[in-house]
Amino acid sequence: AEASRVAIVGGSWGGYEALCGMVFSPELYECGVAIVPLSTIGAANASKAFRGDPLVKMYWDRVYGRAAADKALAESLSPLHHVDRLQRPLMLVHGELDVRVPREHSDQIAREMQSRGVRGYYVSYADEGHGVRKEPNVLDMWSRVERFLCRGLSLPDPPELEARWTAGHSARVVWDGVGLHGEAAASKL
Repeated sequence: AEASRVAIVGGSWGGYEALCGMVFSPELYECGVAIVPLSTIGAANASKAFRGDPLVKMYWDRVYGRAAADKALAESLSPLHHVDRLQRPLMLVHGELDVRVPREHSDQIAREMQSRGVRGYYVSYADEGHGVRKEPNVLDMWSRVERFLCRGLSLPDPPELEARWTAGHSARVVWDGVGLHGEAAASKL
């Protein structure tokens, strides 16, 4: 692959990995897309979704290993604490009803990006949870992802998707710092 045409895309844990790639190896990727990503892990993650149920806590303790109890280690592995290293455009996608990885994870990354002047795009879906599953939303999301990647990789814009395919989607552009659909919106989170 051409070095100037490499992007990273992932959802859920893969979204965390996409964030990690963008902040820990920023020279490798021209742009990235993180779908319902974790932005903090282990002891650095204060979300109740990872603390309540004892079985859930036991699962995450096994996944995180030492980072489950070691806050300094967890912060060193959490993209939110390294947004200052983010150099290239990042797209965030989140379901507003996500209880597995609450939307605050994407909100925090977007706020940090805005405060540092990093270009990005953030879209949420009102009737989606941990992932985008409803057909109009799926088509809308992948259309936005495709356009974002084409712009980030200096490729021609893809053709517009016919509105009939995404009729009834629940997308809300939270932040457009790249001008994906016209002027870049300077909304604050």
